[in-house]
Amino acid sequence: MHVNYNKEKIEGVLADFYNATGVNIQFFDKNLRSYGAKFPHNKYCYAIQATKQGICKLSDRALVEKSREAGKATMHICHAGLVDIAVPVIYNEAILGYIILGQMRRDDDFSPISDYIMGLGLDSELMRENYLSLPLYDNDRIQSVLNLATIIAKYILLDHLLIPGFNSVMQRAVDFMDENLHLDISTEDIAAAARVSKSTLYKNFKDILGCTVGDFLMKKRIERAEGLLIETEMTVQEISQKVGFSSAAYFTANFKKVNGVPPLRFKKNNT
Repeated sequence: MHVNYNKEKIEGVLADFYNATGVNIQFFDKNLRSYGAKFPHNKYCYAIQATKQGICKLSDRALVEKSREAGKATMHICHAGLVDIAVPVIYNEAILGYIILGQMRRDDDFSPISDYIMGLGLDSELMRENYLSLPLYDNDRIQSVLNLATIIAKYILLDHLLIPGFNSVMQRAVDFMDENLHLDISTEDIAAAARVSKSTLYKNFKDILGCTVGDFLMKKRIERAEGLLIETEMTVQEISQKVGFSSAAYFTANFKKVNGVPPLRFKKNNT
């Protein structure tokens, strides 16, 4: 699937995250080509990556593969003893790219990785000092970083920073949905906004996204609801109306079907 990237906006989102957290973050397409800003490595990682043997791409690829297989955010301890996280950006079950972030220290014990450092020809004591100079992240803080990166992945999709092969028909249809999620819109309404027949609209969604118009609309409603649950104090009733459901009960049933938990549990788990 061809994907259009809004490089400038992606860079802005990543810069905001980096400035707020200090955690190194990059966006890669599904082939691990970098899009968006690259932020400075700390002295510890910079020294390792400056050696011929210390290239971290293999570690990143292994992490991405684990994330791809799991279909969700995944973390691991890299060869240099730091926590890295990969968050897949998933659109209609297709992975469009990955947010990779990390270089987070969660331990004071340098001894398990000292042999690796010495094998790179680096001064072990200096590298130990550089390692211990990194901020220490406990498990709760690492989980919070992971949660924020997952929210960013969803925002990238919701704000159309990645557009998976949309032609003019699809773009008009999706724009209409985004602007009218709070209303009871029908397939006929969407087809009229896209300026095509219902059959042509169905074919575009099937060929480009592999789903029905109704399935995609439901996905958009649930994604918008997820954001409102995390970012606001609106009630389930208010959110259900805001995203176009006829009742809170119908909204809750569909939300649980997608996420495996009801809305309030989802909010508790992600805030």
